Amino acid sequence: MSADEESKGQLVKKYRKALTDPGGCEYYCAMYGENMIGFLIIDKDHDENFWAIYLIEEFCGKNYGKKILGFAIKELKCEGHEKICLWVFEKNNRARKFYEKQGFNFDGTKRIVDKYGGVPLVELKYVLNL
Repeated sequence: MSADEESKGQLVKKYRKALTDPGGCEYYCAMYGENMIGFLIIDKDHDENFWAIYLIEEFCGKNYGKKILGFAIKELKCEGHEKICLWVFEKNNRARKFYEKQGFNFDGTKRIVDKYGGVPLVELKYVLNL
């Protein structure tokens, strides 16, 4: 098994566990007709409300991400939260520009997460004050 296949297998296991035992997380699917085109995770176990949006690339740039983000912000505002945090891969310029355009700011915090193909992945913490 290649390192790429092994990493994908670990990712599948991670999400399978998360979906069967969500803990303080809420998962939402973004649908286009009967097809899932992305999903939203809101982790309410953290004071800073970490969350993530994943969207199939062919649907990026067509306002689907903005709609998912709007839903997440509305949900957290209704619950009285004052700040939203998320992590984005340092090399994911498209996502970083998207979040910055929506009012998020990089707060200077970086972390290294799992290696993909032997290369460490760096994530940046972005914050939106509500």
